[in-house]
Amino acid sequence: MQNRGLIFVFIGAIFECGWVYALKFANSNLEYCLAVGVVFISTYFFLQSFKYLPTSLAYILYIGLGTLFVVIVEVVATKEFDILRIGCILLLMVGIYGIKNGDLNA
Repeated sequence: MQNRGLIFVFIGAIFECGWVYALKFANSNLEYCLAVGVVFISTYFFLQSFKYLPTSLAYILYIGLGTLFVVIVEVVATKEFDILRIGCILLLMVGIYGIKNGDLNA
């Protein structure tokens, strides 16, 4: 069942990246409304993950993956590769992996 929670977090993080970019490029009221809709979708999937994962783990994964996806899209869109930024994101992901595989009850 934990895999279902991870899938919900992953989908929520993808939608989080979507609303970040929707807000960045929105120019009309309709585009802002669509961005708000994507916020609700992202939050829905994030909240669904609480049924299967501890809240702290779900939050860490959601924020970490959302950040990673935004940075990946930013690198692809702008063609600017900053090794320090990528290194920090990778360090964040290693920490998330450590928390996921560590003892959360300690």
